[in-house]
Amino acid sequence: MGLNENNRLTQAIPFRFKDEAKQWWYQFSEAERLRMSTDWQLLCNRLISFFWTPTWITEARNKALAAKYRDSGHYKETPVQFALVKKKLIDMLENWNNLTVIAEVARSAPTQWRTIVNHEEIADGATYVTRI
Repeated sequence: MGLNENNRLTQAIPFRFKDEAKQWWYQFSEAERLRMSTDWQLLCNRLISFFWTPTWITEARNKALAAKYRDSGHYKETPVQFALVKKKLIDMLENWNNLTVIAEVARSAPTQWRTIVNHEEIADGATYVTRI
Protein backbone atom coordinates (compact mmCIF):
# COMPACT_ATOMS: atom_id res chain seq x y z
CA MET A 1 0.00 0.00 0.00
CA GLY A 2 1.21 3.47 -0.81
CA LEU A 3 1.47 6.33 1.62
CA ASN A 4 -1.79 7.94 0.47
CA GLU A 5 -3.73 4.66 0.88
CA ASN A 6 -2.26 4.19 4.38
CA ASN A 7 -3.27 7.72 5.35
CA ARG A 8 -6.83 7.24 4.12
CA LEU A 9 -7.08 3.89 5.82
CA THR A 10 -5.63 5.23 9.07
CA GLN A 11 -8.14 8.06 9.06
CA ALA A 12 -11.09 5.78 8.24
CA ILE A 13 -10.49 2.91 10.66
CA PRO A 14 -11.56 4.70 13.86
CA PHE A 15 -14.99 5.41 12.33
CA ARG A 16 -15.55 1.64 12.12
CA PHE A 17 -14.80 1.00 15.80
CA LYS A 18 -17.64 -0.40 17.88
CA ASP A 19 -18.15 -1.33 21.52
CA GLU A 20 -14.84 -1.88 23.32
CA ALA A 21 -12.75 -0.59 20.42
CA LYS A 22 -14.77 2.62 20.34
CA GLN A 23 -14.34 3.06 24.11
CA TRP A 24 -10.63 2.40 23.73
CA TRP A 25 -10.35 5.03 20.96
CA TYR A 26 -12.14 7.76 22.89
CA GLN A 27 -10.05 7.30 26.03
CA PHE A 28 -7.23 9.08 24.16
CA SER A 29 -7.07 12.85 24.04
CA GLU A 30 -8.18 14.55 20.84
CA ALA A 31 -4.56 15.42 20.08
CA GLU A 32 -3.48 11.79 20.48
CA ARG A 33 -6.36 10.53 18.32
CA LEU A 34 -5.34 13.03 15.62
CA ARG A 35 -1.75 11.82 15.83
CA MET A 36 -2.81 8.17 15.50
CA SER A 37 -5.13 9.09 12.61
CA THR A 38 -2.16 10.28 10.59
CA ASP A 39 0.41 7.63 11.55
CA TRP A 40 -0.42 4.11 10.35
CA GLN A 41 2.39 2.41 12.26
CA LEU A 42 1.49 4.16 15.52
CA LEU A 43 -2.17 3.17 15.16
CA CYS A 44 -1.26 -0.45 14.38
CA ASN A 45 1.13 -0.65 17.33
CA ARG A 46 -1.45 0.79 19.72
CA LEU A 47 -4.18 -1.55 18.48
CA ILE A 48 -1.95 -4.60 18.71
CA SER A 49 -0.62 -3.75 22.17
CA PHE A 50 -4.15 -3.28 23.53
CA PHE A 51 -6.12 -6.03 21.81
CA TRP A 52 -3.51 -8.70 21.23
CA THR A 53 -2.99 -9.64 24.85
CA PRO A 54 -0.78 -12.62 25.72
CA THR A 55 -3.92 -14.63 26.49
CA TRP A 56 -5.50 -13.74 23.14
CA ILE A 57 -2.30 -14.63 21.27
CA THR A 58 -2.04 -18.00 23.05
CA GLU A 59 -5.68 -18.81 22.29
CA ALA A 60 -5.34 -17.74 18.66
CA ARG A 61 -2.13 -19.76 18.26
CA ASN A 62 -3.79 -22.84 19.76
CA LYS A 63 -6.78 -22.39 17.44
CA ALA A 64 -4.51 -22.02 14.40
CA LEU A 65 -2.45 -25.09 15.24
CA ALA A 66 -5.52 -27.18 16.12
CA ALA A 67 -7.37 -26.36 12.88
CA LYS A 68 -7.98 -29.50 10.83
CA TYR A 69 -9.43 -30.15 7.39
CA ARG A 70 -13.23 -29.99 7.49
CA ASP A 71 -13.42 -29.14 11.16
CA SER A 72 -16.81 -28.80 12.78
CA GLY A 73 -18.81 -26.20 10.88
CA HIS A 74 -16.62 -26.49 7.76
CA TYR A 75 -17.93 -29.71 6.25
CA LYS A 76 -17.95 -28.35 2.69
CA GLU A 77 -14.44 -26.94 2.91
CA THR A 78 -12.26 -27.69 -0.11
CA PRO A 79 -8.59 -28.65 0.25
CA VAL A 80 -7.54 -25.28 -1.16
CA GLN A 81 -9.81 -23.39 1.24
CA PHE A 82 -8.38 -25.33 4.16
CA ALA A 83 -4.77 -24.71 3.14
CA LEU A 84 -5.33 -20.98 2.59
CA VAL A 85 -7.21 -20.45 5.86
CA LYS A 86 -4.69 -22.46 7.88
CA LYS A 87 -1.83 -20.50 6.27
CA LYS A 88 -3.58 -17.20 7.02
CA LEU A 89 -4.08 -18.17 10.68
CA ILE A 90 -0.43 -19.16 11.03
CA ASP A 91 0.92 -16.11 9.18
CA MET A 92 -1.10 -13.79 11.42
CA LEU A 93 0.64 -15.11 14.54
CA GLU A 94 3.95 -16.62 13.50
CA ASN A 95 6.90 -15.62 11.37
CA TRP A 96 7.50 -19.06 9.89
CA ASN A 97 9.16 -19.78 6.57
CA ASN A 98 7.18 -21.43 3.74
CA LEU A 99 8.50 -24.93 4.44
CA THR A 100 7.42 -24.79 8.09
CA VAL A 101 3.96 -23.47 7.18
CA ILE A 102 3.52 -26.18 4.55
CA ALA A 103 4.64 -28.83 7.05
CA GLU A 104 2.07 -27.58 9.58
CA VAL A 105 -0.73 -27.53 6.98
CA ALA A 106 0.26 -31.06 5.90
CA ARG A 107 0.31 -32.24 9.53
CA SER A 108 -3.29 -31.07 9.92
CA ALA A 109 -4.48 -32.49 6.61
CA PRO A 110 -5.92 -35.96 6.05
CA THR A 111 -3.28 -38.68 5.72
CA GLN A 112 -4.60 -39.53 2.22
CA TRP A 113 -3.15 -36.24 0.98
CA ARG A 114 0.36 -37.59 1.56
CA THR A 115 -0.19 -40.21 -1.13
CA ILE A 116 -1.12 -37.48 -3.61
CA VAL A 117 1.26 -34.68 -2.62
CA ASN A 118 4.87 -35.09 -1.54
CA HIS A 119 5.06 -32.20 0.92
CA GLU A 120 8.84 -32.39 1.23
CA GLU A 121 9.30 -31.45 -2.45
CA ILE A 122 7.30 -28.22 -2.24
CA ALA A 123 9.07 -25.02 -1.21
CA ASP A 124 6.36 -22.40 -1.63
CA GLY A 125 2.71 -21.97 -0.72
CA ALA A 126 1.48 -21.29 -4.25
CA THR A 127 2.88 -24.59 -5.53
CA TYR A 128 1.41 -26.43 -2.54
CA VAL A 129 -2.07 -25.00 -3.10
CA THR A 130 -1.86 -25.89 -6.81
CA ARG A 131 -0.93 -29.50 -6.06
CA ILE A 132 -3.65 -30.15 -3.52
